[in-house]
Amino acid sequence: MAADKFENFLRDLVLNYDSYSHISQIREKALNLLLEEARYKAVEQATKSPRCYKLGGFLVSEKACQEIQTELNLERKIQAINVVRQETGLGLKEAKDIIDALFNPKTQKYELPQ
Repeated sequence: MAADKFENFLRDLVLNYDSYSHISQIREKALNLLLEEARYKAVEQATKSPRCYKLGGFLVSEKACQEIQTELNLERKIQAINVVRQETGLGLKEAKDIIDALFNPKTQKYELPQ
């Protein structure tokens, strides 16, 4: 996409700019094309990345959520807290509070947000 625009830009540059008086215009056009390409790649990468879940106000990867759920299903709350700490960089108390907030008193189980 942007490669075609860049090729057209270079063709236009060779055919129409015969002096160095247009350097600022050339630089601005080139920069805009590079920024457009960067935006395109960022959107493309975001659509390919694994799903993230919001856990206590933090984005946590799908893999980490699965690991937390597995640890909680095996009744290993401390290991689940450690996963939260590794994924978010939180302290022990904050990570424990997040895990405790996942407990559903009606079902007596820990439930991660979907």
